[in-house]
Amino acid sequence: MNLQEMDYARMSQYITEQKRTNQSPTNQQMLTALDESITKWKNIVNGGQANKVVISSSCPLCSLIHSDSYDGCPGCVIKVFTSKNFCKETPYYKTSDYSSCMSGEKIEPNIADNQMLVMLYEIRRDFIIKMSKGE
Repeated sequence: MNLQEMDYARMSQYITEQKRTNQSPTNQQMLTALDESITKWKNIVNGGQANKVVISSSCPLCSLIHSDSYDGCPGCVIKVFTSKNFCKETPYYKTSDYSSCMSGEKIEPNIADNQMLVMLYEIRRDFIIKMSKGE
Protein backbone atom coordinates (compact mmCIF):
# COMPACT_ATOMS: atom_id res chain seq x y z
CA MET A 1 0.00 0.00 0.00
CA ASN A 2 1.33 3.45 -0.96
CA LEU A 3 1.65 5.75 2.08
CA GLN A 4 0.11 8.64 0.11
CA GLU A 5 -3.05 6.60 -0.39
CA MET A 6 -3.60 6.05 3.32
CA ASP A 7 -5.59 8.41 5.48
CA TYR A 8 -3.74 10.01 8.40
CA ALA A 9 -5.01 7.66 11.12
CA ARG A 10 -4.20 4.54 9.16
CA MET A 11 -0.79 5.94 8.25
CA SER A 12 0.03 6.60 11.90
CA GLN A 13 -1.05 3.08 12.85
CA TYR A 14 0.92 1.55 9.99
CA ILE A 15 4.10 3.43 10.82
CA THR A 16 3.79 2.72 14.54
CA GLU A 17 3.52 -1.00 13.78
CA GLN A 18 6.50 -0.79 11.42
CA LYS A 19 8.59 0.88 14.13
CA ARG A 20 7.79 -1.68 16.86
CA THR A 21 10.89 -3.60 15.92
CA ASN A 22 13.05 -0.60 16.89
CA GLN A 23 14.07 -0.01 20.49
CA SER A 24 11.99 2.63 22.29
CA PRO A 25 13.66 5.31 24.40
CA THR A 26 14.08 4.49 28.08
CA ASN A 27 12.13 6.41 30.71
CA GLN A 28 15.37 8.14 31.74
CA GLN A 29 16.07 9.21 28.14
CA MET A 30 12.52 10.53 27.85
CA LEU A 31 12.81 12.42 31.15
CA THR A 32 16.13 13.95 30.05
CA ALA A 33 14.63 15.07 26.73
CA LEU A 34 11.61 16.48 28.57
CA ASP A 35 13.91 18.43 30.92
CA GLU A 36 15.86 19.74 27.92
CA SER A 37 12.57 20.83 26.32
CA ILE A 38 11.60 22.65 29.51
CA THR A 39 14.97 24.42 29.48
CA LYS A 40 14.42 25.42 25.85
CA TRP A 41 10.99 26.90 26.65
CA LYS A 42 12.28 28.70 29.77
CA ASN A 43 14.86 30.36 27.53
CA ILE A 44 12.19 31.39 25.00
CA VAL A 45 9.82 32.70 27.67
CA ASN A 46 12.67 34.76 29.13
CA GLY A 47 13.31 36.41 25.76
CA GLY A 48 15.89 34.01 24.41
CA GLN A 49 16.18 33.34 20.71
CA ALA A 50 13.48 31.10 19.32
CA ASN A 51 14.68 28.56 16.78
CA LYS A 52 15.02 29.30 13.09
CA VAL A 53 15.51 25.69 12.09
CA VAL A 54 13.36 22.74 11.18
CA ILE A 55 10.93 22.39 14.06
CA SER A 56 11.53 18.77 14.97
CA SER A 57 15.32 19.18 14.96
CA SER A 58 15.05 21.97 17.55
CA CYS A 59 13.01 19.88 19.99
CA PRO A 60 14.83 17.44 22.28
CA LEU A 61 11.73 15.22 22.44
CA CYS A 62 11.36 15.14 18.64
CA SER A 63 15.07 14.44 18.27
CA LEU A 64 14.72 11.46 20.59
CA ILE A 65 11.54 10.08 18.99
CA HIS A 66 11.79 10.72 15.26
CA SER A 67 13.83 8.70 12.83
CA ASP A 68 14.92 9.92 9.39
CA SER A 69 11.50 9.10 7.96
CA TYR A 70 7.97 10.12 8.82
CA ASP A 71 6.99 8.01 11.78
CA GLY A 72 4.49 9.98 13.84
CA CYS A 73 5.43 10.36 17.49
CA PRO A 74 5.39 6.86 19.02
CA GLY A 75 6.33 6.99 22.67
CA CYS A 76 6.51 10.78 22.95
CA VAL A 77 5.27 12.02 26.32
CA ILE A 78 3.45 14.92 24.64
CA LYS A 79 1.58 12.46 22.42
CA VAL A 80 0.71 10.38 25.49
CA PHE A 81 -0.63 13.55 27.14
CA THR A 82 -2.59 14.83 24.09
CA SER A 83 -3.17 11.64 22.04
CA LYS A 84 -2.03 13.62 18.98
CA ASN A 85 1.05 13.47 16.76
CA PHE A 86 3.26 16.50 16.09
CA CYS A 87 2.10 18.51 19.13
CA LYS A 88 -1.33 19.05 17.58
CA GLU A 89 -3.85 20.57 19.99
CA THR A 90 -1.08 22.05 22.12
CA PRO A 91 -0.10 25.73 22.36
CA TYR A 92 2.92 25.03 20.11
CA TYR A 93 1.47 26.29 16.83
CA LYS A 94 0.77 29.70 18.40
CA THR A 95 4.22 30.11 19.93
CA SER A 96 7.02 32.45 18.93
CA ASP A 97 9.23 29.39 18.33
CA TYR A 98 6.89 28.10 15.61
CA SER A 99 6.40 31.59 14.15
CA SER A 100 10.16 32.23 14.07
CA CYS A 101 10.77 28.92 12.36
CA MET A 102 8.14 29.68 9.71
CA SER A 103 9.19 33.30 9.08
CA GLY A 104 12.93 33.08 9.70
CA GLU A 105 12.67 36.19 11.89
CA LYS A 106 12.86 36.64 15.65
CA ILE A 107 9.36 36.86 17.10
CA GLU A 108 8.86 38.23 20.60
CA PRO A 109 7.69 35.77 23.28
CA ASN A 110 3.93 35.51 23.70
CA ILE A 111 1.32 33.91 25.99
CA ALA A 112 1.43 30.63 24.05
CA ASP A 113 5.11 30.28 24.98
CA ASN A 114 4.13 30.38 28.66
CA GLN A 115 1.29 27.93 28.02
CA MET A 116 3.71 25.54 26.34
CA LEU A 117 6.08 25.74 29.30
CA VAL A 118 3.26 25.13 31.80
CA MET A 119 2.05 22.16 29.73
CA LEU A 120 5.55 20.65 29.75
CA TYR A 121 5.76 20.97 33.54
CA GLU A 122 2.37 19.21 33.84
CA ILE A 123 3.52 16.45 31.50
CA ARG A 124 6.75 16.07 33.50
CA ARG A 125 4.81 15.76 36.76
CA ASP A 126 2.48 13.13 35.26
CA PHE A 127 5.40 11.25 33.68
CA ILE A 128 7.27 11.05 37.00
CA ILE A 129 4.12 9.80 38.74
CA LYS A 130 3.72 7.07 36.10
CA MET A 131 7.40 6.14 36.40
CA SER A 132 7.08 5.84 40.18
CA LYS A 133 4.14 3.45 39.68
CA GLY A 134 6.17 1.39 37.24
CA GLU A 135 3.98 2.25 34.26
